[in-house]
Amino acid sequence: MDEITNVPKLHIDDAWSFEVWPIVNKRLQEQISVYKSEVKKYCVRIGFDLERMRKDRAHHQWLALFQCRGMSPKNIRDWEQENHQRKVDPTAVSHAIETLARKIGLERRPGRRGRSRSR
Repeated sequence: MDEITNVPKLHIDDAWSFEVWPIVNKRLQEQISVYKSEVKKYCVRIGFDLERMRKDRAHHQWLALFQCRGMSPKNIRDWEQENHQRKVDPTAVSHAIETLARKIGLERRPGRRGRSRSR
């Protein structure tokens, strides 16, 4: 099942009919509250930890380095060590790239074949 097609959508079902704003605003806020609840349930279902992702953007950086700069998971491991003094396993980097790309619906670029040319 493709989870991207199941993403909750916000639908405002309301029409203003010369009412005072606080009454309209209350109805809209109720609909927004329902939407937020649906988004939270969706995140739980797909295993997306929103709070963790808000705090740590490392996986986003890794995906950008992989997609845009053409870096391999081993290059990203080295970059992470040099720039953030964190040791990460290239397998973990590869898994994070794949998982995040899938969750946001991004088709990964093909991996490089053969020996690295940077040596």
